[in-house]
Amino acid sequence: MRTSLIPLLCSCVGLACGSDTTSTDAMDGGAATTGEMETGTSVGETESIDGSGSMPEPFEPYPARGVRITEVYANHGVGVPIVREGQWVEAAQRNAELIRDRNTLIRGFVAVDTDFVPREIEARLTLTYGDGREEIATRNVFIEGDSVPNDLDTNVYFIVPGELLPAGVRFQVELLELTDDWRELPEPDQVAYPPQPSWVGIEDSPMTLRVVIVPIDHDLDPQCPEPPEVTDEELQFLSEQLYMYNPVDEVVLERRDVVPYTGALTSFSGLLGFLAELREQDNADPAAYYYGVVRPCDGGADGVGGQAISIPDFPTQQNAWTRVSMGRWYSSLSSTANTFVHEVGHNQGRRHIACNGSEGGVNPSYPYPAGDIGVWGFGSIDFALRSPTSSKDYMTYCGNTWVSDWGWSRVVPFIREITGWASMDAASAEPGQVLVGLVDDAAGSETWFVTSGLAEGLAAEGVEPLVLTERGGTKTSLEAARVPMGDNGAYSIVVQLPATVALDDLVGIDALGHAVPQVRLPGRTLSLRP
Repeated sequence: MRTSLIPLLCSCVGLACGSDTTSTDAMDGGAATTGEMETGTSVGETESIDGSGSMPEPFEPYPARGVRITEVYANHGVGVPIVREGQWVEAAQRNAELIRDRNTLIRGFVAVDTDFVPREIEARLTLTYGDGREEIATRNVFIEGDSVPNDLDTNVYFIVPGELLPAGVRFQVELLELTDDWRELPEPDQVAYPPQPSWVGIEDSPMTLRVVIVPIDHDLDPQCPEPPEVTDEELQFLSEQLYMYNPVDEVVLERRDVVPYTGALTSFSGLLGFLAELREQDNADPAAYYYGVVRPCDGGADGVGGQAISIPDFPTQQNAWTRVSMGRWYSSLSSTANTFVHEVGHNQGRRHIACNGSEGGVNPSYPYPAGDIGVWGFGSIDFALRSPTSSKDYMTYCGNTWVSDWGWSRVVPFIREITGWASMDAASAEPGQVLVGLVDDAAGSETWFVTSGLAEGLAAEGVEPLVLTERGGTKTSLEAARVPMGDNGAYSIVVQLPATVALDDLVGIDALGHAVPQVRLPGRTLSLRP
């Protein structure tokens, strides 16, 4: 059976190029329908329209002549081809996954015959569900020639509410004539795209990002700025930005109480160690990311907007300490959000992408030049399109950022793994202890601490020898992993502490060619021999 309509969500789609957003024709205004499918017009019984006593046959749209659909994309973050050369695109041939419950742009490109006469055409999108139900949306589009990707007026497009795109839904797009004037022209070889209703390809598994926002009061003296308030509106904005950039159906942001921090912020390493300890004290959910926001009283690390404690290779419940990062709270909320998305990206295993040349530790396998996102992007909340060549991946240091299909796919395994823990019993293994050194050579700073967990899932770039000395002279030689932290060339030294090492008896740590002066243990600082 057919239901009445797909309720189209927006009044316009914006094309975001640089810092400008230009609106196009309304999807439900002008030539477009309201999104409410006409089910017929009621006509009074006492008088016929033509005065003959009989009603004329209602007009039935028929397949459009001289125009065809070449490609269709589903886009709720990054453009994913679902029709190419008129045929359905199988999952193995797609560039990225489609996530459930996200508002989605269904966007088609058309090509016309050489003798095509410009005119208004009806575009019809039909969604078919497993129970036989159909949802249909129509809109009228004036077609003059072949579609141009950066001119939405030449495209056929719909925005479908996320709740109408569950796993297993099938789709088909048709182009139909609106008058009898073209009926005698040759019928098209293909009347619907794809020829048979085929799967959109929505993934069924939940995908959740959970972040605890920690406002930091940099309490050095009475003249220091107030800590970020992080209002409900600001929290919502951060949530929406993280959602649009990531392959998720849910973002959960929690605002923690303000915590004071009295250390220097000329390097952010000390604050990251502090946040890792706070995370452990809070007995935080292993799935949660901790993100500190701060207005540095001392100016902060030179040229650094934020930093992540680690760039892990894969998440586990026992390496929860790697899900810690921080960023400046700028006067511009959009700048704050950009840093937030970037640093959480590091925590999800993403390295920098080369763009302006100042990015360190770039991923050489990125497929697009100059940090371009490579495919059209679309905001499932702000309904703005992002150009594949003028928008840059959010892991660059360039402006006008969005997410590439490559970056979207890179974080899917992280999010799927962590989300899956909600349906599992908590890790029952006895947690170990990990020694972590956060090293910022540019600032001449090192922060060492011990945290619960395992030194696993790390994207190590090498190993560093490390020697522990206990009271009585017992020495333990270990190989520690050297792991990038993402920004400012900083890195961490990470090693699993053997169960035989008693922290209370520890008197010395030798690493990186020198003695470590102190190490932070849970709840206290342990001074070591020089």
